[in-house]
Amino acid sequence: MKIFFSLLIAVLLSTLSFAQTQTQHHEQKPEDPFRLQKLGEPIYALYGRGGNIGFYIGPDAVLVIDSQYRDLAPGIVQKIKSVTDKPIQYLVNTHHHPDHVGGNDFFKQFALILAHDNVRKRVLESPKSILEEYPEALEEAKKAGNADRIRWIEEQIEWAKKVKVEEIAAPFLTFDSEFRLHMGGETIHIWHTPPAHTDGDGVAYFEKSRVLHMGDLFFHKVIPFIDVKSGGSAQGYITAVDKVISRIPPDATIIPGHGEVTNLDGLKTFRKYLQDLNEAAAKAKAAGKSKEDFVKEIDFPAYKEWRGYEDRFKENAEAAYDEAR
Repeated sequence: MKIFFSLLIAVLLSTLSFAQTQTQHHEQKPEDPFRLQKLGEPIYALYGRGGNIGFYIGPDAVLVIDSQYRDLAPGIVQKIKSVTDKPIQYLVNTHHHPDHVGGNDFFKQFALILAHDNVRKRVLESPKSILEEYPEALEEAKKAGNADRIRWIEEQIEWAKKVKVEEIAAPFLTFDSEFRLHMGGETIHIWHTPPAHTDGDGVAYFEKSRVLHMGDLFFHKVIPFIDVKSGGSAQGYITAVDKVISRIPPDATIIPGHGEVTNLDGLKTFRKYLQDLNEAAAKAKAAGKSKEDFVKEIDFPAYKEWRGYEDRFKENAEAAYDEAR
């Protein structure tokens, strides 16, 4: 059985590598929103429009963490190809949000897509979720006059109306706890955390390079999005971050889901924000303050400079209050 499975994977990788050579000359040339940051000889961070990407160049192949939006995927591949001619054979999704898995449609032509079980589940459920939730978001975008967001939401709704389940680029290989990939001299540890941003959050730690990609378990100097509808948790965020901190060395380089690459100090600052938020909610609830009054009155001057404060801070406060005891 093991021999058969090994042969199956070998055939798949061979087929996908051929498919990749056919897509390298894709004529789409999206406006270049990208910026590369070299973190070590074989590993890079790639900033774009959406969640931060990480990629590792092994002796024979490339592993990529997250794929941003569908329209950016060809540009992502072009950026990776600007530093290596190795084939992209693996794509890890840290969770199911479209700014992290939107490019899966393009990557599935040449890469095996890996993620936690819940990521596959939520990606397959995404058309139903979009049709239920996005019309309200569309109305809000129209009220705000946000043309780019209006266009994107409308595109997502149209896609959800016509897509067939078998066409969705969900992860091909899934795991329930953790697994390891061995590429040359590097071991990549990929593990699931308790629900925090979502219920499918995963991180990838490159042991030799001492680089960690946290997906949206970490927003560096950015107010996070706690996706309660997808199993996210304000209190769980602290538990998840603590578990990550316990498994990495003090000198690790960390790629956040959003914000600049940083280190353990940056992650601990983010943890302090989460702790301050949850403690404020618990104190207010214990004092008998209503949720409405708490959300209206809470203000964190220390974090006002963080991107997203005006957009998401009050939502964070609501999530924290709902969980407080």
